[in-house]
Amino acid sequence: MTGDHAHVTAARSIATFVYDFQYERGVWRFVPDADQQKEYRTKSVDQIVREERAAGLCG
Repeated sequence: MTGDHAHVTAARSIATFVYDFQYERGVWRFVPDADQQKEYRTKSVDQIVREERAAGLCG
């Protein structure tokens, strides 16, 4: 954690993920990586959910 920016490391089985968060207006907000930001600019949330469900990626 550095000031209003934090990196959170999460491990599941053999995979480790790093998530970025930014503190804004009294709350921590998730900051999507560049690939996720691109996806949200080009697709609706409903489209993303449908694709991830079809691929078996939703829990």
